[in-house]
Amino acid sequence: RETDLPAIDAPALVINGDADVVPPEHAVALSRLLPRARLCIVPGGHGEAIGEITWPDADGPVQRLVTTLIGDFLAS
Repeated sequence: RETDLPAIDAPALVINGDADVVPPEHAVALSRLLPRARLCIVPGGHGEAIGEITWPDADGPVQRLVTTLIGDFLAS
C-alpha cells in the first residue's frame, strides 16, 4: 500500500521509460514515497531500457547506460 512505502528503508532504484506503460509521473511519485530511492527516467518504452530481446537495438546506448546504473546501484 502507498501508506506503507515511506517505512521501507531499503535502497531502491526506480527505472522508467518516458514512453513506458507506467507513466513517468507514477515513477516520480513512487520515488518520492521511498525514502532511499533513486530515480532514472530514460527514453523508450516498456522493456526497452533494459534491452528486452524483442527490441531491435537491445544493446544500444540507453541499454548500456541502464546496465551501468544498475551495476553502480548494486555496488553501492
